[in-house]
Amino acid sequence: MSTLVRFENTERVYQLGERKVQALYPLNLTIDNDEFVMILGPSGSGKTTMMNMLAGMDSPTGGHLYVGDEEVSAMSREQLVEYRRQNVGVVFQFFNLIPNLTALENIQFVVELTGSSGDAHKALDAVGLAKRQHHFPHELSGGEQQRVAIARALVKEPPILLGDEPTGNLDVATGQRVLKIFQDI
Repeated sequence: MSTLVRFENTERVYQLGERKVQALYPLNLTIDNDEFVMILGPSGSGKTTMMNMLAGMDSPTGGHLYVGDEEVSAMSREQLVEYRRQNVGVVFQFFNLIPNLTALENIQFVVELTGSSGDAHKALDAVGLAKRQHHFPHELSGGEQQRVAIARALVKEPPILLGDEPTGNLDVATGQRVLKIFQDI
C-alpha cells in the first residue's frame, strides 16, 4: 500500500495581535491510499485546522505536508487552487449548496468549474437521489441535501475525500446512511 498523505511535524499557529494561538500542535501522521480515517477529538483540538490544511484552504506555519510526492505546504496560492480542484473533495457540515440551482445543477457546476469528466447523473445515482435531481435545496430534506453535497464532492473523483462533521446536522439514522456512503466509497 502506498502513502497518500504525510504530515511531518506539521503545525499551525495563528497570531492574534500580541497573542499566539496554537491551533494544531506538531503532528506526525501517515495515511495510505484507500484508507478510511476518522479524526476524533474535543472542540479546539485542531481537527478542522488539520482538514483545512489537507484541503489546501490553510497552510501550516511549521513542518511539512505531503500528498503523494508533492509538498502541499510549499505550494503557492495559485498552485493550491489547482491542487484543490484536482485532488480534494470536501463535504461540509453545512451543505453549502447553491440555493437557486437544482441538485443536478449543483453537481454540474463543480464539473464545469474543475473541468472534470465526472458524470453528475451518476454521482446523484450513487447517493440514491437520481429521482430528486430537479429539486432545489429547499425542496430536499437535510439528509438529501447532505447526499447532494457528497455527490458534488465525488463527481470529480478526487483522491482525497474530506468530511468536516458531515453528519453533525442529521438525525442518527440519516447520519448512519451518510457514513455508510463514505464507507462504500
